[in-house]
Amino acid sequence: MTSVAFFRNLNQGQRGNPTTAALLEALGAAGARDLRPVRGNGTVLFTSADPEATAAAARASLAPWDDVVFVRESAWLAELLGAAMPDDRTEITLFDPSVTAPPQRGKRCEIVSSGPGYAVVLNDSARQSDGTPTVERMLGVPATSRGVPTLRRVVASA
Repeated sequence: MTSVAFFRNLNQGQRGNPTTAALLEALGAAGARDLRPVRGNGTVLFTSADPEATAAAARASLAPWDDVVFVRESAWLAELLGAAMPDDRTEITLFDPSVTAPPQRGKRCEIVSSGPGYAVVLNDSARQSDGTPTVERMLGVPATSRGVPTLRRVVASA
């Protein structure tokens, strides 16, 4: 099955961040196959016998970059994208799957639905992304968000 790694705060090729080639090399060395980067924001499709362990090993080898990575199955993402995306102001915010964010109003956005390890966030304005800081403030856990255009690319590439 195809998985998606969402590396937080990884802007491929920018100062202090690995290049796309380094990111793919780290994932490959950790056992990932069928690697397909999506955009330059640390979103990568891959297959692996143990996706969580593969992403964790890749993350550990990407020094000096050091942040979190969340892994989800592409089929789960496709289902969520089909069911819960009101419009292009929407993003999915990912975090530790042992935590759930209750639907509520945040700063310049609203959590419209959620489940273990994710929140569907509707931003007040287009081209705005407030899911990550809202969820991090609310729950006190690291989070990362991807908007509908990136998510559509991920699903189309899976």
